[in-house]
Amino acid sequence: MDKNLKRAHKNWILFLKGTTLLVIGVIVILSFMAIFLI
Repeated sequence: MDKNLKRAHKNWILFLKGTTLLVIGVIVILSFMAIFLI
């Protein structure tokens, strides 16, 4: 039970990191597009 909980926790942290990186990447791309369009 404990091992599974730890593994799930680690996966959740990796998932959160991945989503944050994805969101940051999208924001950066959008801001670059806005700069070039304006």
